Amino acid sequence: MNWLIFALVPPLLYSINNHVDKYLVERFFKNRTSEKGGIGSLVIFTGLISILFCLIIGIAIPSQISISFPHALVIILSGILLVGSYVPYFSALEYEEASVITPLWQFIPIFGYILGFFFLGETLRNIQIIGGFLIILGAISISISFDKKSARIKKGILLKMMGAAFLVSLSILLFKIIALQENFWASVFWEYAGIVVFSLFLFICIKSYRQQFLSLMRQNTAGFVLVNVLGEVLSFIAKLASNYVSLLVPIALLLLVNSLQPFFVFIIGIVLTVFLPQLGREKLSGRDILQKFFAIGVMIAGTLLLIFF
Repeated sequence: MNWLIFALVPPLLYSINNHVDKYLVERFFKNRTSEKGGIGSLVIFTGLISILFCLIIGIAIPSQISISFPHALVIILSGILLVGSYVPYFSALEYEEASVITPLWQFIPIFGYILGFFFLGETLRNIQIIGGFLIILGAISISISFDKKSARIKKGILLKMMGAAFLVSLSILLFKIIALQENFWASVFWEYAGIVVFSLFLFICIKSYRQQFLSLMRQNTAGFVLVNVLGEVLSFIAKLASNYVSLLVPIALLLLVNSLQPFFVFIIGIVLTVFLPQLGREKLSGRDILQKFFAIGVMIAGTLLLIFF
């Protein structure tokens, strides 16, 4: 069962990074309408960090990054879509807890199956369709806001995360199509290159993003850079660990363990709230805990049906 130890690394590190993202949004982007804040600066910086990963791959295995020009363009588009997913994701984090936002990434397998059906000829069985409905039910459950008189669905949060999940799913589809024809590391390199290219495009062409980024660099350089780099390095290690585990066990088992990420996010949120509230807070009333456990459980059950049946 040594594989299980490695398999737990990606969802755990991604969960920590979700809280890092939430901390960045809370700490640096409270006033996003001014030049001193704004998720644009976070989107740009997160993308530009990919320069580091391109350099690491290019220096470590330069012979592995050769790829045909048309395939390079498709993989670059995959990276662009990933950057595009950052915008609604970080925007949603501005208004909601990480333990509410993270489970909504479970829309990715739903969109993935839909795209796979139309573009790769993959089929869905009835039990998998039921799994998709369970994920949607869980997403709606965790997006309900209760007040003293009524309950309402946080449609804005739900739509933003559905948009982010769709962009990630489309990016995964493009990556898979090319990676099956080219080698893995070439696909990874050019995907990160696409992330860098689009981040530079946002910096050059969107004035508000550029102003936010430059203002943030002038005022909070050390703290912002350190925390952001920490989060991206955690994600990079998680991705490598996930790739390694995929060589040891069936993909279905890996996806099963990855579905525990919302649970890890919730547990980490509780620990932060109790012991380090300056780094993050979660709503811990009895109703909030019950709502999150129910929604996360339903979404994990839906993911199981998608994976194993």
